Amino acid sequence: MNNNLLKNSQKSKKIIFHIIPNFIPGGAENQLKLLVEESLCYKHVIISIKDNTNIFEESKLRNNINGRIKVICLKLKLNPFSLIYSVNILLKTFRKYKPSITQYWMYHSQFLSLIISLIYKTKVIWCIRHGSFSRKTKYITKIISKINSIFSRIIPDLIIYNSKSGKQIHESNGYSNLKSKYILNGGSDLFKFSNSIRKEFRSELKLSENIFIVGSIARYSPQKSHDILLECFSYELKNKKNSKLLLCGRGIDKNNIELMDKLKKYDIENSTILCGYRNDVNKVLNGLDLYISTSSYGEGFPNIILEASYTGLKIIATDVGDTKTIISNKGVLFDIGDKESLKENLRQQYNLFLNKSEKNEKYFLERKNLSEFCRKKFTTQQMVQKYISEWDKLLCI
Repeated sequence: MNNNLLKNSQKSKKIIFHIIPNFIPGGAENQLKLLVEESLCYKHVIISIKDNTNIFEESKLRNNINGRIKVICLKLKLNPFSLIYSVNILLKTFRKYKPSITQYWMYHSQFLSLIISLIYKTKVIWCIRHGSFSRKTKYITKIISKINSIFSRIIPDLIIYNSKSGKQIHESNGYSNLKSKYILNGGSDLFKFSNSIRKEFRSELKLSENIFIVGSIARYSPQKSHDILLECFSYELKNKKNSKLLLCGRGIDKNNIELMDKLKKYDIENSTILCGYRNDVNKVLNGLDLYISTSSYGEGFPNIILEASYTGLKIIATDVGDTKTIISNKGVLFDIGDKESLKENLRQQYNLFLNKSEKNEKYFLERKNLSEFCRKKFTTQQMVQKYISEWDKLLCI
């Protein structure tokens, strides 16, 4: 047996646990999904802590041959009986699968590792996806992160960040810098520009190519600073009949009274399309003409910015986390809270759009070319290979 076959044979017997608060569609969760689907030489068990009906189904994961990937939901709820039940399931799962590496995603899971590591000895990896904090960050999250920083020299064998900025911020806040790496996110091959998908989405909304659609895909949260986007869109485009604002994400629907009040405040109820949560993000992005992100804190490596770039979209975004690394000179950055800059850039993009209708063929060719250029950056294959390399080192394969 040659060395490569021997190495792959050794890996195929190794099991990696991934403990994450929720294994549902989202930034970190999508990256975990890509990682386990494409790292074919390892077996994976994903443990989702919370109870959620939107959890990724094991049967629908790609490359899940002969049960190579298992998904277990602890269904933890905030009561003592649920806690006892969930802990019991977790301990049984460890005894059954005997993982070689346990990879903890997000602060709350990493806090859990402080206890689990006392019971089960495996190699431990912390995956940190967060950037900066703000006064709006939950107090309990700040406390947990601080506790984790104290134990970061003891518990994990490796800390993996998904952004350079996140690594710098956490190390300046006390996290160990002796065993840390950053592995940038990988973009899914599903995201790319398609004129036919664009037409399908616009047909669904009954909007022609002459409508300028500005979009943002983000859950309703203070971190995403929707207020700034609503105000600036209202100031520049509410009186333009050929423009629409499209918002997607959890909590972005008519049941959100706070959001509906803000749309009335800025007089853009009739100019705004609320899509709520959608699982066809590639389709939505293809239908847009401009993507805007107004996140004000907490971003490490924002996946949605990468996905938007994969579809060749023009992007205007706040300079947070590694956004600058993603869009380089192909997009526009503005400082957090700089409404005047956002208004100016929004106005410029609208004026550029006015010339599009007469040159549709050129417009689509430019977008296709930009899509192909961006899809060569930050690929899933690059991300997966870097993780495999780190796993191999920990296991001395």
